[in-house]
Order: sequence, then structure tokens, then C-alpha cells
Amino acid sequence: MLTLHRSVTTALFLLIVLAIGQADLLIDGGDSGWQTGSWYSQVDGVMGGKSSGELTFLESNTIMSFSGIISLDGGGFSSVRKPFSNAIDLSPYAGFVVELETTRAHDPNTIDAPLGLHLQFHDSFSRYIGYASAFAVPLSSSVGETVSVYLPQTSFDRGSWIGRVCNDCQINFSSIVEVDLYVLFQDGPFEVRLRKISAVNDPQTFASPVISLLSNEEIKTLIDKTIQSGGGLYDKGYHELCIALYGSVLNTILAANCSDATVSKRIKNVICQGLQREADVGSKVNKAWTLRYTLDALLDEMGFNVTSNEQAWRPDPTLNDHECVQWTSGAYILHLLNESTESMSETTARSTPSPSLVPFIPPSLNSPIANTATSRVETTSMPSLVAFPSSATEFSETPENAKVTSFTSTNDADTSGTPTASASVCSIPYALIVTIVMILAASSTIIITTKGARPPHQPQLNVTPPPPELNRVPLPVMLAGGLFLFATSVPSSQKSRADKLLRLAQEVLRSDPTVTMELGPGIESGNVYASSNGKDGEVHQLVLQFQINGGNAWAQGCLYGVEDETGVRLISLEVANMDAVLNNQSFQVPLNT
Repeated sequence: MLTLHRSVTTALFLLIVLAIGQADLLIDGGDSGWQTGSWYSQVDGVMGGKSSGELTFLESNTIMSFSGIISLDGGGFSSVRKPFSNAIDLSPYAGFVVELETTRAHDPNTIDAPLGLHLQFHDSFSRYIGYASAFAVPLSSSVGETVSVYLPQTSFDRGSWIGRVCNDCQINFSSIVEVDLYVLFQDGPFEVRLRKISAVNDPQTFASPVISLLSNEEIKTLIDKTIQSGGGLYDKGYHELCIALYGSVLNTILAANCSDATVSKRIKNVICQGLQREADVGSKVNKAWTLRYTLDALLDEMGFNVTSNEQAWRPDPTLNDHECVQWTSGAYILHLLNESTESMSETTARSTPSPSLVPFIPPSLNSPIANTATSRVETTSMPSLVAFPSSATEFSETPENAKVTSFTSTNDADTSGTPTASASVCSIPYALIVTIVMILAASSTIIITTKGARPPHQPQLNVTPPPPELNRVPLPVMLAGGLFLFATSVPSSQKSRADKLLRLAQEVLRSDPTVTMELGPGIESGNVYASSNGKDGEVHQLVLQFQINGGNAWAQGCLYGVEDETGVRLISLEVANMDAVLNNQSFQVPLNT
């Protein structure tokens, strides 16, 4: 009888599920708590950075707290990650809800821009590439307020690997093997508290928290701080985070508790038109600049004169044929007050017949207003102007999708062009690198053993004797000519000593938490690209530049070791992934001496 009862209960449950559709899926967190043993933090140390990240679990493991400091000195990111023991199928779901707890209250005396985050997934079909969606933690009037954001599946369209954007990649949600959360290039301390991450069947909307904005000057400061942060992210190539920050602040102003004199009907008209236009335009570049122009229009409306190109698009504060309801992420809810067949591009952008005719001013870290409230330093002379045609030229709706290369660096602070237009070695397809290097090697134009100056990241060791000078092999040669290098990189008289030092280095690398978090626990010391040896009295010296194998990303190591009557020992060890090598940086691995 009990068995029959259970069977009937199960059948009824299945019928209910079928009737109402598939249930939402809790990825982690919630009332039952986070799977604390599955998460770990990873920072930018292995690429030469100095950022920090600490992971703790609070309130009976129902809150995952992720805090640290982002340093732009050599790096710029901190993250937490969770690999899944078995791939999970998230393809049936419409998107994802991230529920957070606010960690700071809006203070008119110490105004900060919202914090932008990347939620990122990895699938089993592209081992190294992560696919991210950007969002901002909404500003709140109090600490500990629960807020949620919804991220549709379609927003996970930023595929990247070690900072390089993949222009022709697409995530496969049917086989997800990892979820990450990133804080990127927002200098200073941060804290994120997460309650849960869920996959949901239907799109969700969440109202923005209500804060008090007491004056135009307070709103101006908030806009300035947001443009400073969002503009910096834009200049780094993180257009999605720029859009998330600008959109979040516009929704915050729209929802604010303030007098009609502060946030008037005209200001609300400006915001609604800007958000509508951002939803309509195609490219991320156009979306970011549409929101930027909306922020500028707010400053204009409040009496802070913003000098800019007169033909740049501006919302019309007199148009009131629609209203919008603020929410925390993505687009917003638009309610048309009047039935109309006229498109939004016609009703809100009368000054320009097409978004593509907007003359985009190049990105800048400068605030939109100069020290005086009446002028702004024009940015039309910035080097990145070459990326944007004049207003007389049709502007491409998808400039960031130009297929210059499969992967494009976004961690380069150079703004001399669009990120995908870089002509550096890192943006040249590997096949071309191989061809060029092999041609040069065949013609003997690459002389690997030529003496030269110490590279910028050669170990500077406070030991006696100092290390012999090492001529490091450049990255393209390493990628293309490995077998050729390995055969001649270590003299036969030094091979035994080199093997001993490589084994010591492998033990140190496997035991260092920073290295293993970045590269994985099973790394091995591989073949040697270049070496340099010497002798000081009875002390034999050896410097090795070598492969690191078995990790989840390309990496190299460089060690300095000695051998004397006491045996072989390491004096210094550094490691660098591809990003660090390209930027002449490395991570010095601590040694137990």
C-alpha cells in the first residue's frame, strides 16, 4: 500500500511538472547553503598582478562572501570559480538569476559608482574559453538589502581566454562544466555577497532599490564617478561592463526617492528615451555611447553645460509619450502611453536619422565635466579617434565584430584603436606566427644565443653569486619552434644539473596555491627553451627558461639554481602565463629557504 502511495505521489508530481513546465534549477546557494568545498578564488598573480581575493561563507553557509582589492599594477582581476564534477545541461532555461546582498549603503558624502561583475560559464566543448555576461550590483540605501539581477542566455556572448576575446565563438549551454564570478579592472577594495545563482525558465524582472538623491550636485557626482569607472572599462575593451554600469545608474536615478525638482518629468523622459534607444541599437559600442550620451543629456538638463559635438544624439526631454519602469539589469520595462506606429528611432532621435550617424567621441577616463561646471575638455584629439568615423560617414553598427583575429587582447591600456584592431603579436593568428618564425629561422635571422641586455623581467636576485645573463626566447619563437629549441637549449655538461633543478621547480610549483589556482594542480616542468650557465669559484650556476606542461593554460617558468658541495638548490623561480609574457611581467614564486 505504501509503495502504491509513493507511486501515485510520484506520478502526480510528474504530471504537475509537465503541466507547469520544467522547474527552475538552483545552481548553488539558497536556503540549503553553498557547496563550500567546490569553490575557490583565483587572482591575477600569475600574470604579474597584485590583486587579492578572499572567499568566506557566512550565516550557516547561506551567503558566499567574495572580497579583496583590485590593483591595476600589472593585473586587474579577482575571481571565484566552481567546476562541476559532471557537466550540466542549462540549455532549456531562459536565463539566470543572481541574488545578492548589498555590502554598502549609498552615502552622499562618499559617492561610488556601482560595482560591475562578470558571471561566466565554461562548456565542455571549448576547454579554455569562458563566456560571460556583465551586470552591476545596484546601489542601495542600506547594507544587507537583498537584490537580484536577471541575465538572459543570449547575454553570455563574450567568449574569452586569458583576456583575449574570441570573435566567432558561441557557448553550448547543453554541457556546462564551470561557473565563475569576476571583478575586473575596478581599482580598489570590493566585497560581493551572493545568496544564490539559479537557472530560470522565464525572463525575470526585479525593481531597482530606492535611494535618496537630494540634489543635482549629488546626481552629477554619481554620474561622474560612473563615467570614470565605466569609461575605464570601455577603454580596456570591456564594453559589456560599461553598458551594465551606465544602465544601472540610469535605472537608479529613475527609481530614486527625491523631489520633482531634482528628478523632474523631463529627466525621466531623457532616461527612458536613452534606455529605449540602447535596447534598439545593435552593436555594443553604440549601446555604450547611447547610454553615455544619455548621461550627458541629464547633466545638460540639470544645468551643467556639457560641451560636445552638436550633432551627437541627445534625448528630447519634452517628449512624454512613454514611461519606463526601472529594474536592475538588462533592458527595462517600457509602457507606451499612446498607441503609435512611429518607431522609437523616429520619436526620440529626431536630430539624427540613424544611430549609425552618431559621431561617437572616443572613450576617455576623464569625467564628463571639467573642474568648472560650464565646460568639458574635448576628447576629439585622443588617439582612439581613428576608430570612429566622422558624422558624415555611415558608422558600422557592429565595429567590434570585425574579424581581425580569433582572439583579441582586451587587457592592453592602449586606446589607439578598437581592441580588435591591434597589430601586436598577440593578435596575429598563430598559423601566421608559425610561418613567419619558420621563414626567419630558415634564413638564420633569429639568433637565439646572441648576447644582449637583461630583459625587463629577468630575476633580480640578492644573492652571491649573481645569476648568469639569460637571453630569453621571445613568445612567437616559443610557440613556433619548440622542438628546434629543445634539442640545443641545454649543453650536455649541464643536462644532469638542469634535470635536478627542474624537478625541484616542479615540486615548488605544485605546492604554491597561487600557481595551482591559475594553472591547475597537475602541472609539470617541461622542456627548456633557453639556458645560461656559469661558475663562481666552486659554485655552478644555471638559469633555465622552460615550459610548464599539464596546466589549463599556456605558461612558462624561469629558474635560477646553483650547485655546490651541499648539493643543488633553487635560488629563484618565476612563472608567467601568456598575458604576463606579452606584458613583460611574471609572478615570483616564494621559496622556502
